[in-house]
Amino acid sequence: MSVKGNVAAFTYLQVWRAYQGRAYGDVADPENVAAGTTTHAYLVRDGITASIPQVQREIASFRGGGRLLGTMQLGVSDIGAFDVGLATYDAKLRALVNGSNVDTTSITNVTISGTNVMRADTPAIGMMLSTRFQSRSAGTDGDNLWMTLLFPAGQGDVMTPALSQDGGVNPSASMLRFTPSLTNKFPTGIALGTNQAFEDNRAEMLVLVSAHPMALTSFVADGILTQYILGYRPKYSTVTSGITNHQIAKNSVAAAPTSINTTTGVVVILAGASADVHIALYQTGFVAI
Repeated sequence: MSVKGNVAAFTYLQVWRAYQGRAYGDVADPENVAAGTTTHAYLVRDGITASIPQVQREIASFRGGGRLLGTMQLGVSDIGAFDVGLATYDAKLRALVNGSNVDTTSITNVTISGTNVMRADTPAIGMMLSTRFQSRSAGTDGDNLWMTLLFPAGQGDVMTPALSQDGGVNPSASMLRFTPSLTNKFPTGIALGTNQAFEDNRAEMLVLVSAHPMALTSFVADGILTQYILGYRPKYSTVTSGITNHQIAKNSVAAAPTSINTTTGVVVILAGASADVHIALYQTGFVAI
């Protein structure tokens, strides 16, 4: 796969609730997911821009004798929040991010949502941004691929659109403000390690280049069911070691399922024990099942 290329066309945003280093889709309470439940990262197709954070490092300056003697780059002082522009206001995304509900009960035929500003401990979430990528690497030069910016851990807020009388493109766009955090795991729960060689095995962002965009599905087993269904048709049926074309984990360890069906999205597994957590980070074209 390519290690060098040109980036264009931000296309997909996905957000999920996170708990203990694992992705749990769009559940209300990732700490208490009922056995037998399958959830998926929430997909937004209306992204406009994403101002990816550039880490800030402290700089030490050395001066003596009335002149500059040198400078030294020190550790990172801040990762920083960043904004993802959205063409639409999405009440479900806002509720997922700030821990509130989308209320359709209080007033019949009316949808109610809000900022939930009184909640100080906003939910732990993860996020993926998918954009097009054209390879410039030898052997794949010119191939059209995908780049996924994967933020396994963070928190966020969805901002209310500014109101305007202006015309033009997206005059009242919405915005997700995301604050990434450091983590030592993929959203599947698999630990970062020597393969990445990140200091302390921790990172705020992973950059994945693949033939197709990535998606996430989580399944909490009940000890009886022997399959779960992905949110979208997967591009590959390979199951080798759980890390070929996909990253599939059982209880935070890479584990190959019995099979993956590229038409039905069915992932066949052994029944195992109740509360086993299966998570698939897989390549897809976002074709509904």
